[in-house]
Amino acid sequence: MKYQSIVLGGTFDPIHKGHEALFQKAFAVGQHVLIALTSDAYVKKFKNSKLKIKNFTKRKKDLQDWLNKQGWRARCVIIPIDDPYGPSIHAPLDAIVVSQETAVRAEEINSMRKIKGLKPLDVIVMP
Repeated sequence: MKYQSIVLGGTFDPIHKGHEALFQKAFAVGQHVLIALTSDAYVKKFKNSKLKIKNFTKRKKDLQDWLNKQGWRARCVIIPIDDPYGPSIHAPLDAIVVSQETAVRAEEINSMRKIKGLKPLDVIVMP
């Protein structure tokens, strides 16, 4: 494995081919994967209210079930996040996996880490 600890985040409702690609990459290059799953408060604050997004508990269960099917559940931790950055701005991590659409967020995270005196995360951008 190239990285000890890697992070990715999202709402993951439903888990689609793009999400699957993010997870496949994260588990291919990371020994331990921190999955930052958006909380109900995050969804209410940042997501389009017209979207029918399941509650956190259901999304977490669906994600755990999917990860179990892939054989990856033992290598990850799922935590709730209430903002777009979660633990990525302060946790001891090596890399972050993002989509092209969210790559700008990784740049923001690395700027925040620099201010805190932390090493920047390697950014893996998936199409």
